[in-house]
Amino acid sequence: MHVRYDYETEDILAVFDNPETAREAVRRVRQAIADPHRAIAVPLPPGRYQLADVSLQEVVHGAMHSATTSVPLGALAGIGLAAVAVPAAGPVALAGLGLAGAIGGLVVGAMTGAIKRTRWDRDPAEFLEVPPDSEYMLVIVEASPALGRRETSRVMGILTRAGAIGFLDATAYYASHQRAVA
Repeated sequence: MHVRYDYETEDILAVFDNPETAREAVRRVRQAIADPHRAIAVPLPPGRYQLADVSLQEVVHGAMHSATTSVPLGALAGIGLAAVAVPAAGPVALAGLGLAGAIGGLVVGAMTGAIKRTRWDRDPAEFLEVPPDSEYMLVIVEASPALGRRETSRVMGILTRAGAIGFLDATAYYASHQRAVA
């Protein structure tokens, strides 16, 4: 009997144009998530498929990356400002202004990183055309969206590095296709 530890999963649907590459991607994902029942590869029939919008993940990544740099810089700026503005400032005042600088750095850095990674386009959705007689494969992974595990972003990174040519919108895909069972 297979025991599931996370019942709140989200499906990641990655498209590969080569069956061997897809099988290798499934192997890598299974190693990473340590559950062979949560990753499968199935043939992708010919047709037109809506791609997932992954720009939100890019924006969040940009915000987090910039914030990790700007928080220490903001703290240093706050401590430096306290030392220059109030020469007889005690350690509590220095710590308070250092904390204020860190919070300011977090806000400014996160906003800067998010804006830097945002793509401003008017296209509502992109599509993938799968031609007849192709060998396209769909790798389906049930990933945990829990923030502490960060499994979704980790799995998407593995699939991208393994050669995924795109990610399908799971809602649009399952509206017209039967759910594959691992």
